[in-house]
Formats: sequence, structure tokens, C-alpha cells
Amino acid sequence: MATNPDTAIITQVIINLAKSLKLKVISEDVEACDQWELLRAQGCDEIQGYYVSKPLPADEFGDLFREALRSEAAYALTMRSRRR
Repeated sequence: MATNPDTAIITQVIINLAKSLKLKVISEDVEACDQWELLRAQGCDEIQGYYVSKPLPADEFGDLFREALRSEAAYALTMRSRRR
């Protein structure tokens, strides 16, 4: 997707359509940082795929999710302290 202009255009059209319908956009099968960066720049709200994590059992997902929340909270605190 990141290297094929036609695919990037199709992706942008789909995201724009969803946004015009006031839908949240979740992209599947994201496997690389460059894909996520392009999707984010185009307005994609969320992603799933190997870039985030391999498929996990429920208990391991809980651990991953809790760690992500801790990381997000730490990031938010860092950003808040930088604004002061």
C-alpha cells in the first residue's frame, strides 16, 4: 500500500467515504510501520494486524492491553508536563 499509488488512492477514498458517513475506520492486516503512517495520515482511526501484535490468547491479550494503557498514561503525563 505505501509503495503503490493506486492502492493509496483507493484507501483514501474508502476512508473519506466512511468519514462522510460518520463511521470509525479500522484497518485490518497492517503489518508495517509505513502502512500505519500512511493510514494515520489519511485519517484511519485504528488498526489491527501483526504490526500491533500477533494473534494472542485472551489472557495474553489482557496483559498486552494493560501494558498499552500504562504506556499511554505515561505518554500523556509526559506530554502534559512538556506543555507547562
